[in-house]
Amino acid sequence: MSSKDRVSLISRFEGAMLGVAIGDGMGMPVETMWPAEIKALNGGQGVTGFMSIVQTQFPEMKGYPAAATTDDWQLTAAVARSLIRTGGRFDPYDCLREHIAEWHINNRTWGKGSRAAIGSIVSGERQIVDTPESIPGKTGLGNGIIMKIAPLALVTEARTEYSRMAECWSLGRLTHGDVRASIAAFAVLRLMHAILRRDFGYGDRIEYDDLLHWLIWEVEGMEKEFGDAKTPADDRISGRLRRVSGCLSDAQLVYDKIGCGFVATETAPYTIATFLRHPTDFRAGVLEAVNAGGDADTNASIIGALIGLNVGLDGIPEEWRMQCPALESAIELGNALFNCRSV
Repeated sequence: MSSKDRVSLISRFEGAMLGVAIGDGMGMPVETMWPAEIKALNGGQGVTGFMSIVQTQFPEMKGYPAAATTDDWQLTAAVARSLIRTGGRFDPYDCLREHIAEWHINNRTWGKGSRAAIGSIVSGERQIVDTPESIPGKTGLGNGIIMKIAPLALVTEARTEYSRMAECWSLGRLTHGDVRASIAAFAVLRLMHAILRRDFGYGDRIEYDDLLHWLIWEVEGMEKEFGDAKTPADDRISGRLRRVSGCLSDAQLVYDKIGCGFVATETAPYTIATFLRHPTDFRAGVLEAVNAGGDADTNASIIGALIGLNVGLDGIPEEWRMQCPALESAIELGNALFNCRSV
């Protein structure tokens, strides 16, 4: 590998990590809002950059400044630190320690499932080997795994297919009982591997149909190993991914056919579709996710990671980089993950 190629790859690791933080901070102010409500902001332009919090659904976030991050970046960084400490090998006990430390520092913005699952371990109500119990009214199908998968994706490209599946499931069972949440994270992880290798091209030359066919095949492999055979085909992650190819021409089609809510069965196909619509345009991809509302910060953080990995640090708008309070830590973590990745 030439020094130029090495720097380029480091930049892409940094871009993936910073993409999580920027997407989180960009979507945080409007999380849970409807597209029409967001569109009315800023004189009818919607969200165009970092702004102060607008949504009122989560009063605990009142007073958060523009560009502030939430659990998406907090727990992504926690997973990254654990992987760096273990030399790039996923250790569920070490990762749990990071989650517990962050739970004690601040769990105000955590999803109810993740907060309760880690809280139950802190209180001694369950052990790490126990699958999280579902919260009343919840399914364990939230976005708490998929939102923090980027560091694991960055260090596992060279591992065997099964070990990647097992690590996604091990990370998932810390907080989520529905295996589809882990499988959704696996879909994004494998897409990141394909982006790293340029397996299906770059930019306008991406072979979308081939990529989606391969990705569905990969996901079906994990569903066979870990999934629930009783789950209807349309409710599996592979079934949801089949909707992607027919709606890439229009953002509204993506929203109508897939949705962008708070469950992994929507988030995986939504973020993958939006990445494929804007594989090299960081600004357009992140803003499209933010202005669609729903789980805006999580969707934007995942898309930020995907596009950031594709274009590298310099492909992220400079003003957004400079305004992001996590800039230094994201670059530091990206560098460290690069140095401990599997080769």
